[in-house]
Amino acid sequence: MNPIRQKDLNAYCAGHLQNRWDDPGIAAYPEGFFTEALALGAACSQTPQGFITPQYGYTHPAQLSDLPQIAETTPVRDVLTAIQKKDPEKTALLKVNGPYSVLASLVEPKLFYRWLGKEQAAVRQGLETISAGIRAYIQEAFALGVQILSLADPYANVGLLGEKHYRVFAGAPLIRLVQGVLQDNRQTGVGRIIHLCPHNSLPLEQFGLLQSETVLATASPASYTLLLIDGAAKGIPLVGHRCIYSRAATELIGLAFV
Repeated sequence: MNPIRQKDLNAYCAGHLQNRWDDPGIAAYPEGFFTEALALGAACSQTPQGFITPQYGYTHPAQLSDLPQIAETTPVRDVLTAIQKKDPEKTALLKVNGPYSVLASLVEPKLFYRWLGKEQAAVRQGLETISAGIRAYIQEAFALGVQILSLADPYANVGLLGEKHYRVFAGAPLIRLVQGVLQDNRQTGVGRIIHLCPHNSLPLEQFGLLQSETVLATASPASYTLLLIDGAAKGIPLVGHRCIYSRAATELIGLAFV
């Protein structure tokens, strides 16, 4: 594996950093992108350049066996309370980080990469606990009226991890999480849509784990978030291959697991 560098951990797109939406009808939660890490005990600081970076608090793999349940923590409860108080005229969108990125936010990068090689059982256990907590968080958010889930795993960089480690520690947990959320949605009805970041959906298709097709198209460009709202109403469960911060689009690309 290639050594990780701090700047690689700030590889969030401009939309994540600014939390700006062209569509005024969207209410996006949370404002930041470290809610899950904060929920698990990480602290954050701001660099002179304005980037928010985690202060790593996990130094031993045994700590991963005692992670709190994300959905029960104060940072997540605060987000859910904000959703509950949202403007009813707006469509609620929840931004969530994938399991790998959450765990990578808790451990100093060089140490974490060492664990991926020598402490794999502990890492797997940590990922499972985090995934269960994220799934419960998403379930509650949907129950409060969230229609769009924006799911991204920005630390899961194939170029840094390599295909083997990406499949095991990033791809597989993310797929299991999405499959679980889709299962929850099938039990409670339509009206919700999951958007998977293209930095994750494209590698998963490249590795033969996803397949894609156009599931909704328009004759002229429309707000991408309006397309997502339309897709949710039509019962389209999972889309990706396009940045959710796109200003306009003519189609939604549906995703399905192979």
